Amino acid sequence: MATRETKIIADARVTLNDLGTTPRWTDMRLYELLSNAQDDMCKAIPLIARKVTINPAVGQVEYKLPDDSVKLLSASSSGH
Repeated sequence: MATRETKIIADARVTLNDLGTTPRWTDMRLYELLSNAQDDMCKAIPLIARKVTINPAVGQVEYKLPDDSVKLLSASSSGH
């Protein structure tokens, strides 16, 4: 298992006061809970798949986004 996950599990054991020689929570169960939490986060947090540049036209106020767009997360201007 990766170092980050190992540290998260170690921190969870401290929080759960589960540091004895016979832990209440098995490593497998803690990794399962961590995996479930990561899955939930992936479902709840939007994925930025790509950046799209749209060239503005004078007087145009609406622009069509690519068909595979889910939602616009931000827009910026270089000061023009």
